[in-house]
Amino acid sequence: MKNTAAIFIIGFTSVLYASQPAAIPGSEVSDAEYMRVISTVPKAVDSAAAKIAPRPTVTTVDDQTQSSWDAPTITAQMSADPQMLNMGMGAIFIPAMTDPELESDAEILNYKGDVVASGPVGRKYSVLPDSYFVMIGSGQHRQRIVRPVVVMEGYVTPLVPDWSGLVVEVLSEKNIPFRGEYELARIDKFESYGRGAGRDLVLGEKLHTWTLKPGTYKIFGVGESYNSRNNFITVRLVPGELTHVVLVEDETTMKITGGGAQYIEADAKLFPHWKYGMDIGGSLDF
Repeated sequence: MKNTAAIFIIGFTSVLYASQPAAIPGSEVSDAEYMRVISTVPKAVDSAAAKIAPRPTVTTVDDQTQSSWDAPTITAQMSADPQMLNMGMGAIFIPAMTDPELESDAEILNYKGDVVASGPVGRKYSVLPDSYFVMIGSGQHRQRIVRPVVVMEGYVTPLVPDWSGLVVEVLSEKNIPFRGEYELARIDKFESYGRGAGRDLVLGEKLHTWTLKPGTYKIFGVGESYNSRNNFITVRLVPGELTHVVLVEDETTMKITGGGAQYIEADAKLFPHWKYGMDIGGSLDF
């Protein structure tokens, strides 16, 4: 018993007089200090980017403008993109206004003019930190839209659209979609962008999206001259917006009998950030 008591007393006194462990190096950062440091990061990034190349003018797209898109907003598209940012790399995000498969592919070129990445819009592309040019749009090579982008390591740089989107739905006079053809030209620059067509619902076809520079465009019948006084409609495209146009044609003569821009938005949505529409038509013979 005496030995047990002695052991207990020795153990108790050793705990009571044990020394404190060495202090952890450094100091604790408060929430206020953390926010102060984080708030200076964009300024540091801008300063470093300015040394690489002049930063282009930034164009913003408000919520009202993005509401004209068939695709989600830029923020939603970036959040849904599964592509990971590679170590030591930056990235360029090129948004889509409609289904990316229905829009023209984009190309990313370095300052030498070499293509470093290409593919569909609506996703990010990992590239080395540097200055680049993004080429996007419909038409011939010289008609495409070119925008400079500065990429920083660890950051995704979104390309904010200052171009326009155009979708042309060709309908018969019975309000049935069909593969009626048309020509597209820009009036203020006297540029022809080529021939387009409607869709055949029986074949499950979808409408291609024109990616164009803002301006006034003329949609006229195939075989007509650019200066035609009839068989045409005009549409004005606004920066950052997607415009839907309905073109009414005679199925026999392929003459344009009417048309115009649609500004109708569905009240209900099947999925968040997505709009839907439906055309029902047909015929019945006895």
